[in-house]
Amino acid sequence: MKTIAILVIAALIGSSFQQDNTDHLKFIEKLRQTSEECIKETGVDQALTIKAFLQGEFTDDNKLKCFYKCLYQKLGCMDASGKIDLSGITDHMPPNVDKAKLNESITKCNQLKADDTCQLAFDVAKCMREAWQQLHSN
Repeated sequence: MKTIAILVIAALIGSSFQQDNTDHLKFIEKLRQTSEECIKETGVDQALTIKAFLQGEFTDDNKLKCFYKCLYQKLGCMDASGKIDLSGITDHMPPNVDKAKLNESITKCNQLKADDTCQLAFDVAKCMREAWQQLHSN
């Protein structure tokens, strides 16, 4: 499961960020632990999570979709009814992230809709991955 820790850190903080923010590092550790729990709970192939986190390759797989639902629910970003609220994420980002651009992306991703909560979580994950890539391209 060390791979999950590496991929989450790489996907979320990128090589350009300093890693001296204690709150951010605590969040990364929580994310790593939660990812491991959700892999076990959903039975998703870990390789699919790695492809999604590192390469942005989101395979159309029901277990992967439900992995994201599990992850978002455990992190408090999705309630039991499927309502998404990513606003708390900004508190856990490195200090040098452009908060205005991040908030713009969060607003966009919060507005996504789907009939199935696993599908919604999957769509939100793709949206946030795209947003993260855009934040790093500038």
